[in-house]
Amino acid sequence: QRETTVIWERASGRPIHRAIVWQDRRTADHCRALAEAGHQALIQARTGLVLDAYFSASKIHWLLEHVPGARARANAGKLAFGTVDSWLIWKLTGGTRHVTDVSNASRTMLFDIHRCAWDEELLRLFEVPVSMLPEVRSSSEVYGPASTSLGLGDIPIAGVAGDQQAALFGQMCRQPGMSKNTYGTGCFLLLNTGETPVPSRHGLLTTVAWRIGDVTTYALEGSVFVAGAAVHAQGLRKSYGERVAVEVFAQRLGSKLDPVLRLLDARGREQAFCDDESGLNGDCRLAHTFAADGDSSMPVGTEICANVFRSVGLTLMKS
Repeated sequence: QRETTVIWERASGRPIHRAIVWQDRRTADHCRALAEAGHQALIQARTGLVLDAYFSASKIHWLLEHVPGARARANAGKLAFGTVDSWLIWKLTGGTRHVTDVSNASRTMLFDIHRCAWDEELLRLFEVPVSMLPEVRSSSEVYGPASTSLGLGDIPIAGVAGDQQAALFGQMCRQPGMSKNTYGTGCFLLLNTGETPVPSRHGLLTTVAWRIGDVTTYALEGSVFVAGAAVHAQGLRKSYGERVAVEVFAQRLGSKLDPVLRLLDARGREQAFCDDESGLNGDCRLAHTFAADGDSSMPVGTEICANVFRSVGLTLMKS
């Protein structure tokens, strides 16, 4: 989940609000205002990310501003923030460990990926007390044992990674220049750049892939927010059930979802969901959405792939 944001009470372990998931765009206006105030360059230089509602920082700010009493409790050190990995470790260890790894920390928009540390200037910008933040550890070490009260025994928790970085590692892309592209809820292409964080001039993200021992590995990332998620949009699961003949429907109709996809690539970062150009809206039937999603996901993925390779001085060749 990486950017999904949870804030909970340290004393009770109870969340103060529902988690705000990575797709949630409620803080888009806040991010746009910060960009207009000239903060984009600082954020990108420190974090490798662009200023966007996708990441955790503005979600934390929203929760502290909108949940009654949250700001005062946070300032008093009574609240803890975590991405889903931190929340799970807190619960599994009975509240004795408040930690995350570098791959998840690098997606908060509060983490200096060069120093591998929380950035005080960004914490002030988003008004996030440092006391809320988890300790940042490597991606492979023993963080602590699971609580015996869960009936699990003394089992060590020994690995943490954000989902896309875990996929990069799991696909055996462990040498610089190796890349993976996976399709799920969204479409995510990551390229291993080794021990050097490579800035992109093509709208991509520079992120931490993992840290093992004292060695930090970085990656370039291009992302499309909506791929498989289109199947779940507009109440499709409720209306048509889990199992449908997607390919049959898609073959009968031809439409393009391209303007609808929320892109994180060289085209720029669309904060709004645009359906006027594509003709897709809430009245579209299941087949239209499937056809559009299939038509658009592959070419957009190819474009992102080309941008990733351009960022490291390579050319994507067609075969």
